[in-house]
Amino acid sequence: MRMYELVGMYNELLEMDLDDGVFYDTLEGLEGDIEDKVDNIACIIKELNADVEAIKKEEKRLADRRAAKENKARRLKAYLHQSMCAMDKNKIETARNLISIRKNPAKVVLVDDFYNEDYAEVIETVKIDKNKIKEDLKAGKVVEGAKLEQGTSLNIK
Repeated sequence: MRMYELVGMYNELLEMDLDDGVFYDTLEGLEGDIEDKVDNIACIIKELNADVEAIKKEEKRLADRRAAKENKARRLKAYLHQSMCAMDKNKIETARNLISIRKNPAKVVLVDDFYNEDYAEVIETVKIDKNKIKEDLKAGKVVEGAKLEQGTSLNIK
């Protein structure tokens, strides 16, 4: 039986006008079924969370491996560029590759203390201090446009 069906039956039982013996026997059976379902679902959640952790570890391992290969490729490319410049070779063609040195588009380089009002753009940002709002609301102060909301969460150990 599905969890929502058990919950529905539980709620129906609470609304029924039954004698105490029948009520408690039925309630005990339903609670046992519900507890089994809840226990099984909690076990599935634990298993999924363990899978998530294993995947996160594997992602980190693969990201580290990828970064190492990217760094090695970058170093080899810099080495090849430096070597070709030292030989004054702008182009080398092989059966598998065409390696050439080309000019990059021009880029602006600024000295550390560069400032010119003609090129300056003022950007203002506002950060709302939610911790201060929370403190004020807890202290009973009315903060227009803000309220405290209490949620719930499920904890499985």
